[in-house]
Parts: sequence; C-alpha cells; structure tokens
Amino acid sequence: MFGPGEVSDMRFLLTMVRMRIAVGIMIFILPTIGRAQGVMGGPPIPMLQLSGARDLDSNQLSQFSGEFSTRESLSERAKFGLGLKGSSLYLGEGHELTTGLRLPDNLYEAKMSAGYEREMQSKKSWGFQGSIGSASDRAFAKMSNNEFSAIGYYQFSKTGKSHWTASLFVSNNSPLGDYIPIPGVSYFYKNETFTGLFGLPLIMINWKPRPQVGLRLSAFGPTIRSQASFGKERGLVGFARWNWLYHKYILNDRVEPRDRLTYQEKQWTVGAENTWMHFLTGSLEVGQSYDRLLYVGQGFSDRDGGRYKADGGWFVQLNFKLALGKPEPKGLQ
Repeated sequence: MFGPGEVSDMRFLLTMVRMRIAVGIMIFILPTIGRAQGVMGGPPIPMLQLSGARDLDSNQLSQFSGEFSTRESLSERAKFGLGLKGSSLYLGEGHELTTGLRLPDNLYEAKMSAGYEREMQSKKSWGFQGSIGSASDRAFAKMSNNEFSAIGYYQFSKTGKSHWTASLFVSNNSPLGDYIPIPGVSYFYKNETFTGLFGLPLIMINWKPRPQVGLRLSAFGPTIRSQASFGKERGLVGFARWNWLYHKYILNDRVEPRDRLTYQEKQWTVGAENTWMHFLTGSLEVGQSYDRLLYVGQGFSDRDGGRYKADGGWFVQLNFKLALGKPEPKGLQ
C-alpha cells in the first residue's frame, strides 16, 4: 500500500502524534504538580523543554524528548524539586548486531525524579535525589525493564562564592557502572563571569570572557557537551556545539539480565537561539553526526553481546524552552 519512503514518513508522523499527546499531558498537568510540591538542581520556576531531531541524509533516525522540572522553597531552609522526562528514539528497521540479534525499531525513556535539600547551620547543607522510570524498547513492560538512581550529598565549607560537596551515587543503568555505589567529591566556585564545578564524576564550566561571549563544558562519565556562543543574553545568540553522547537501554528480550544496549555518537552543530517575552526560548541547529555505535554488554567497554555501526550524516534539531511561572525573589533561589 505504501512505498518505503511513505512508510518512513508514516512512522515519523505517528511518533510526532505520540509525543504531542505526551506534551499535552505535561503542559496541562505537570505544572500543577510542580507548583504544589516544588526539583533539586532544577530551575526555581516550572520549566518545560521540548526537543526534536531528524536525519537529513537517510531519514533513518529521529529523536524527540520532553522534560519538565521545577524547584520550590518549602521554608527558609528547605527546598523540594520535581522532574519528569520522556523521549523516543527511532532507529529504523532491519538492523542487526554482529551476533545476529535484531535491534528494536524504537527505544523509549520515561522517568520521574524528586529531590530534597536542607540548609544547616555553620554554612552546611545536605540533600538527596532519586529517580525511577524505564529506558527500554518496551518501557514498563515488566519490572526488570525499569531503572532507578539515587544520590545523597553533603555540602560544607560554604561561602558566598564556593563550597565543597561529598556524594554517593548508585543506579542500575548508569554510564559509571550498574549497581555499584560511586563516591564523589567536587568543588564549586562562582563569580560574575565564571561558574565551575570540578570533581568526580562530574565537571561543569560556564565562562563568559566577554559580555557577549560564552563558553560551556560539561562531562559526566563518557558523556561530554561543549558550546561556544556569541550574542546578547535573552536576545539572538549564535552558537557552535560539539557533543559526545552516551545512552543506555534495558532491552525487554535481553539474553543476560544485566545486559544493556548502549547507543553512542559524536556530533557537531551550528545554530541560533532567541528569547521572546522573557519566557519562551527557541533554537534551531544543523550539524553532522558521526561514530554512531550500538552495542550490547555489561559495561562501558563490554561489547560481547554484539555491535552495530550506524550511518552518520547531517541532521536538523529544533528546541524550545518555556517558563511556566515568574521567578522567585533572589533570596529564595
């Protein structure tokens, strides 16, 4: 009934419909939840982010994601946060690993996270964050497809510009290792032009050497994101990005219970971003993806379950960020 190109377009449209349904739920329901309960590490106001990308060369791969997060003050010393995320990744049909295992056409992720932080006397604080969800070709089809993560942290030696953090992280689907408690320590520093977090397993840098020039870098395990930008804040901004992305999924029909499907790629993009009316930010970027690889194993370098090298190529990506409330006074953020 349909030719190959028409079938691909039909799948693309169906994916768009599924994402629009999810986005509708997030727009009308999640802001209410966020305002009622308050997210650690999230913005001080309810924030909705949407993103969609599609290959221009082969039309084999398309990605869509939606994320909601917020953080609210429960008292002068306590804060609570909430986050929800959903995404879909279409890989295309008929791909097989070197072991003969057929790859799923689609991969999905749905996750909810929550956190709590409390200030203590003597310039110290403690908190925890946790998440639960599913990253799989058949999300929530069975309990063993679900994923979880938890982190507890203690901040000390806090000043107006810096602090130290000791943490303990564990997850059953992490780039750092599954079911293994990972201790961490980091140092945070901030001034008018520079914000930095240095430690293990996370590094983040945001530097503005000039008022209209920005440089960003973040690394968590094997995932690396970098950006150079030029333009006025809350105005038109041009940027160039280079990313090394890494995602793990728990397949429904995996051979070993602890097997994970890993998808990784490198990409560079150029684009522009603009903010309208102080609450809506949109960006369009075009770039090239390369070194796309999918493999099954039980660790970062374990590929005993087979591998598949996917085609790279040009792609286009559209992003939106919508603020769903007014910022809190600076003293409460």
